[in-house]
Amino acid sequence: MNPKIALLKNQILNTERLVLRPFTVADASALLKIAQEPENTALKYKSLDDALLGLADYWMGQPLGKYAVTLAGQFIGAVELHLDAANLKAEIGYVINQDYWHHGYATEAAQALCDLCFNQLLLRRVEGMFDARNQRSQHVLQRLGMVEEGRIVNDFIEDGVFVTTVVMAKTR
Repeated sequence: MNPKIALLKNQILNTERLVLRPFTVADASALLKIAQEPENTALKYKSLDDALLGLADYWMGQPLGKYAVTLAGQFIGAVELHLDAANLKAEIGYVINQDYWHHGYATEAAQALCDLCFNQLLLRRVEGMFDARNQRSQHVLQRLGMVEEGRIVNDFIEDGVFVTTVVMAKTR
């Protein structure tokens, strides 16, 4: 089966504790809360309107592979995969509300995406990239069994600071 079709058929994922589902407009205020957390490096929304535009343009506008992470029905974060079907690979990303850190939710949600990639989409490679200063993200990828493949030094400038991007991956 084509990986895009398999992804299309898996828009809701269940783990032991979480449900990964499509985004809704009601998720905007929770996305804004995550964006306003000091240690957040993924979301850059400054207002509710920014979060709503993010939903319209990104999370809901191009929804395939993007999941709201919920715990007992409450939105706690987001995970996503960017499928490169032609090369049988995907990149994953995640962000979790700081109130829910240190409980393994990011790892659990990201593991669900890795399982989807390898078991349903039949991909050969899953990768994750992160700001080298973000050791928490590194630990999540390591728990998934990914290994560091390289660093892109001075990859981009954010808030006047050069950022180094770390590339990690797992293959089958």
